[in-house]
Amino acid sequence: MADLVLSLVIWVLVITSIRRGLRQSKPVDRYALLTWTIFISIAIAVSMRVESLAAVINRPFGGRPAAHWLSVTFSLNVAVCYALSLHILARDRQIPRQSEKLHLALIYCAPLVFVLMVLVMALRLAGQITVLSTFYMLRWLLEVYALPLIVRVFIPINTWLFRHELVAPMRVRHLAMLVFCWTCAASAVLAILFIPPILLTGVDNPLPSLVPRAMVAGGCLFVILIPHHWMIRLSLPLQLYRYFRVAAFESYLQRQVFFEREPFRWRHILRPQYVEGMTYVSVINLLDHYEELKPHDPWRQRIEKLLLQYSNYDDLIKALGSVNR
Repeated sequence: MADLVLSLVIWVLVITSIRRGLRQSKPVDRYALLTWTIFISIAIAVSMRVESLAAVINRPFGGRPAAHWLSVTFSLNVAVCYALSLHILARDRQIPRQSEKLHLALIYCAPLVFVLMVLVMALRLAGQITVLSTFYMLRWLLEVYALPLIVRVFIPINTWLFRHELVAPMRVRHLAMLVFCWTCAASAVLAILFIPPILLTGVDNPLPSLVPRAMVAGGCLFVILIPHHWMIRLSLPLQLYRYFRVAAFESYLQRQVFFEREPFRWRHILRPQYVEGMTYVSVINLLDHYEELKPHDPWRQRIEKLLLQYSNYDDLIKALGSVNR
């Protein structure tokens, strides 16, 4: 049931994202096509885990794990397409990479992994290996391929993107991707270590699946796929908190030095753009008039200290909002 709900949610988000992307970006570039291919492949891979759908797909193959093979194959496609998209992004934005040659080599290894997966499924169809062995051999091949890709490519590039991103909703998305990557890496390590004993003994155990990857991945994908304006609305409480902190600072300054303040219109309190604009106005008032305070005024000294510490506007707002009155 959980897989079915997760699958439906992902399909809704994917279709919504693609429709929104088609309206906003014309013509569609290669990076956008790769991104949509990634999310469609994720949706298909998750759908293949729904028991009712898997049963329908497996029936023509005599109950053999065809659905699992499709799930693993589309997961491989996700890894390759994401590696390609990061290669394009790193080249265009000149993102430093630990090894560009390794990045490309891992992409070029994907066809070999796919051939091995086809071979495993052929052995199962020929009755040479059991369903259990097929299931774990396919997963082991995928994890062995994915682990170096995650550790040496996905995590370093996404870490760089997270550190250099200034837009808060995009930082949240990069953080979600990092959580997803670290979760997949931990899951891959367990699978690589504990699947071989299962293949040797033929006895199943839960050790390769100790990491709750599906639950974490579902949450991260939801964060990555939800529309940008939803993310902005979710950040409204934090925006309001920072505005009222800065406005209190501004109010103190007005009592010491006369200037006109723009009144806050409460009917617009649920509009993130308005709150952001009012915060900007308050900060400008502070910067325009703080020098009129006496040289030894503690508030003037605090502002001067913050201006030396923070040259970025967003960082300055965060700092002003955290100053204790």
